Amino acid sequence: MENMPRLLYIIIMAFLQGVTEFLPISSSGHLVLVGKALGLNEPGGGLEIALHFGTLLSIIVFYWKDLVALAKTANSVKSESTKTIGLVIIASVPAAVIGLAFESQLLSCFDNGALAGAMLILTGIILLSTLFTTKHGARINLPRAIAIGFAQAAAILPGISRSGITIVTARHTGVEGEKAARFSFFMAIPVIAGANFLHLIGHSSGFDAIHIVGIAISFVIGYISLKVLIKVLDKGKLWVFGPYCLILGIISLIALT
Repeated sequence: MENMPRLLYIIIMAFLQGVTEFLPISSSGHLVLVGKALGLNEPGGGLEIALHFGTLLSIIVFYWKDLVALAKTANSVKSESTKTIGLVIIASVPAAVIGLAFESQLLSCFDNGALAGAMLILTGIILLSTLFTTKHGARINLPRAIAIGFAQAAAILPGISRSGITIVTARHTGVEGEKAARFSFFMAIPVIAGANFLHLIGHSSGFDAIHIVGIAISFVIGYISLKVLIKVLDKGKLWVFGPYCLILGIISLIALT
């Protein structure tokens, strides 16, 4: 963060988090690459907690009516809402288990700009694969939820878009775009909340009042990004983000290797 005012740094990172957390271009990949390119870093994990909390709030606000309806109608074991909640929990397990089991190894990946670049290329290819999606009308069942859950686990690596890989996985199994996005972001709530809680335990001293600016910006920009993503999905054009990821990944590999 040399020669850059701290507030400006927080604004830049909050804007970047809000845009890239939901658009399928990998927030982790961008944060790693921007940090490498500009030499930006803030001691402690307080800012990371704040930015993820901001985008978590944007999911909750964006899907508030759906979440409330889900809670109100989950009144029996056999209800559709109860089944949906169960599938969300099941789909969240792979990322939680892998994240906890390989925490130290995974953390080291976030210092590897070349890895982030390579995974961005992979994300680009995954997104472009939706050009060949032909199945429609499927419901999310147990096998699909498990497949989406393992896709989310792969997105722990920097450069692989969590929203991108989970929505694409759902689309390739026949789930409509908007339904795929809703399930993907429902699934993100316990994962992001859990990761933030664990991070907060170890880095609570790194949080201070100025990070409220980061929460506010990442929340607002994240909400806008969610609206943009849903419109893109409605038009069946998730693939449009693929070329961007490919180009950024290739440039990153050339610059960092």
